[in-house]
Amino acid sequence: VNGIELTEQIRERFPTVRVLISTASMSPEDIFAAMDAGADGYVLSGNNKGLELAIRSVKLGTVWLDPGIATQVLDAMV
Repeated sequence: VNGIELTEQIRERFPTVRVLISTASMSPEDIFAAMDAGADGYVLSGNNKGLELAIRSVKLGTVWLDPGIATQVLDAMV
């Protein structure tokens, strides 16, 4: 299974588990698919500082979007 399918399976079996996607994909389709599947955060691979912040944020119950993709997400929403 891929990360999207795994996220869906985790959400079905363990709805309170927090899910953070770490990937190299900056595609809006992948970002929205991950969030639609129930991911609580999306961080780009190689962003070690961002990964630390993402883990902390998701653990605290907030949604995390990597700053490197935030503009793309906002543009896609408009």
